[in-house]
Amino acid sequence: MSELPEHLGKYEILGEVGRGGFATVYEAQDGRLNRRVALKVITSNFARDKSFIRRFEQEAHTAASLHHPRIVTIYDFGELQGFFYLAMRLIKGRTLRQYLDQYKRLTLEQALPILTQLADALDYLNERKLVHRDLKPGNVLLEERGKTLSATLTDFGLVRSLERSVTLTQSEGVLGTPAYLAPEQIDPRQWGEVSPLTDVYSLGILAYEMLVGQLPFDGQLIALLRAHSDTPPPPPDLDEDLSQVLLKALAKVPADRYASAGGLVAALLEVYETHRRQGIQRLTLEELLPQVHGAYEAREWLRVQMLCVQIMQIERTHPDALRLMMEATRGLQQESEEAAAKRWREQQYQEGVHLLSEGNWLGAVTAFEEVIQSDSNYGDVRAKLSEARSEARLAQLYDKAWQCQEHGRFAEAARVWCEIVGERFDYRQGEAAAHLMEVLEPVLQQYQELMTLFHKQQRDLKQAGRLINHYQQTLQGYEDLVTAVETGSWRRVIETGEKVKELMPGLTYPRTILEYAYKILGLDEDRMSWLKDGKVMVRVPAAEYSFNNSKNLVSVDEFWVDQTVVTNAEYKKFLEANPDYPVPYLEGESVEYNWDPGKRMYPSSKANCPVTLISWQDALAYSEWAGKRLLTEYEWELAARSTDGREYPWGNDPPTPARCNYGTYFNSLTPVGHFSPHGDSPYGCADMSGNVWEWTISELTMTGRMLRGGSWNSLKQHVRVITRYNSTLHFAPDIRLNNVGIRCAVVLSDD
Repeated sequence: MSELPEHLGKYEILGEVGRGGFATVYEAQDGRLNRRVALKVITSNFARDKSFIRRFEQEAHTAASLHHPRIVTIYDFGELQGFFYLAMRLIKGRTLRQYLDQYKRLTLEQALPILTQLADALDYLNERKLVHRDLKPGNVLLEERGKTLSATLTDFGLVRSLERSVTLTQSEGVLGTPAYLAPEQIDPRQWGEVSPLTDVYSLGILAYEMLVGQLPFDGQLIALLRAHSDTPPPPPDLDEDLSQVLLKALAKVPADRYASAGGLVAALLEVYETHRRQGIQRLTLEELLPQVHGAYEAREWLRVQMLCVQIMQIERTHPDALRLMMEATRGLQQESEEAAAKRWREQQYQEGVHLLSEGNWLGAVTAFEEVIQSDSNYGDVRAKLSEARSEARLAQLYDKAWQCQEHGRFAEAARVWCEIVGERFDYRQGEAAAHLMEVLEPVLQQYQELMTLFHKQQRDLKQAGRLINHYQQTLQGYEDLVTAVETGSWRRVIETGEKVKELMPGLTYPRTILEYAYKILGLDEDRMSWLKDGKVMVRVPAAEYSFNNSKNLVSVDEFWVDQTVVTNAEYKKFLEANPDYPVPYLEGESVEYNWDPGKRMYPSSKANCPVTLISWQDALAYSEWAGKRLLTEYEWELAARSTDGREYPWGNDPPTPARCNYGTYFNSLTPVGHFSPHGDSPYGCADMSGNVWEWTISELTMTGRMLRGGSWNSLKQHVRVITRYNSTLHFAPDIRLNNVGIRCAVVLSDD
């Protein structure tokens, strides 16, 4: 791990606060939330220890769930730039270790306030079935608040939940600081499992050190561990009653200790009060009452309680003492509740600020509203709430405007964009203004079109009459068409149907009847001209043959097939009927195959050449427009070779440049029918081998399609009529290639 940088994510490192064996604590500035924090960063050696990192994450999770005025508040934890960190409230003070190094030995009166606060924090952990397991002076921070010291418990790396097993396994080893370890932490088989009484023992060691000026046990690690586990503590050089309290707290058997940390402090407080009562100079009520009232006015609740106890020792039912004792109890409780509420409001406020910076407007609104419900005058929360609501509203308007624009509702989109720009012109770096300009043009265009139509109607009222006349002619023509169909007058059907189609192209019935009539009139025994696309089609009678030279025979019903593949000129009819359909074009392809997208025109002099750059989707669209369909594989092979098993349309002789276009002999496409008749199939189909591959419908492939026939750049083996070419990778439905074209078929009913 590299040296800690000046910036770690959002944290600016301002300086080192303290250093331990496992981690270093820095003072840092949270740039996002604009506050000072204490940033605990794991030492590089331990950052590679997975078990240590697991305990570090446990410390963060555990401490973050605790809310107590004597326990440090956790803001954030995680990993940034390879460093594991824990961000917590910055406490400007010193550790209890530093305090004891300076003063060496404290009186019971000096020690009691610190021990009382720590016991309160430990009992809070006990209520939540947690054990700290590493209580020591270095984990206690002291802040000076007037004449009193405020103690805060830190470092929860060894906290253990009593809801899980607390037995120390061999793999875990001894966890904690040796000088303050309880016997059960060293030898659980002899003294039992870790429990809240473990923290009572550590608090007893801490009290011993504060009151005596030294630890009960000293020495090297092994000797120190054995002493805690097996050796009774030396009696302290203190009064007998105070010594007995400390020795009970340090009992080897956990059950022999005080039941809680608060119980230990209560025993110390009782000794203190006994000593006060037995003092050489006893305070009188006249001296105590001004002191207790002064402490009450200063809201020094612990001092009020201690003075009330002294007063009640003199006069048990003194009314001021009883009243002030209750007031002090309520004051302490209120201070604790207010401190917790203040921390909660601060956390909610900071969460709202964070969500605001992340763009989570609705989440920020919820957080700020909760702060206001708790304290309506808290900081600038009202301004922050107004900002979050404004941002949420603008975000909703932005989404609404964008959806309207995406769905072509330009007028509505323009109104919403105007509302956003009117409120904040530079919203999202001017995106709203830019979108407004985008939608104004089509809105103005639509307005201009409506005005033009309005003026046109105003100028020429006769247009309405012409429209009525148009519909009357269409209706009359439709009735004449029905009459012609009923009487079987097919030429009259064509004449009337074409007139109706010209008057109203969108009608389906006339188009269907026209196609049928054209089939009837254009039909002879083996050839016909298909009116829709002008293609000559040949008849392929029903037959049974060996498909692809397999042993199994396939049966094919009679069908009609285009004599040649579709040419550029024939495909142009389809595009003229469908002006929005894209022309055959592929970026980077030769102009020899590409159409002109602007003019929607095929390459010069290529009118009678096969149209290429035709995808599977294009082939389906063309065949549907022509009133036909693509050939099946079975139909295509029968049309190409008949039933005699030949290898090529003309027979079994190998292909030559005189029979088909293959092997790049012509280096390009040749006009359709160029090799007729000596290259035709038995049914008169031209170019079934070479020139272009042809799309067919296949029930033998997963894709449902197959290419047949080979092309102008295919090898000799690929132009055999039994060659099948399928590739789901290269011939996806929308892929276009310069050697693939279309040939259509149709099945005519007997009537």
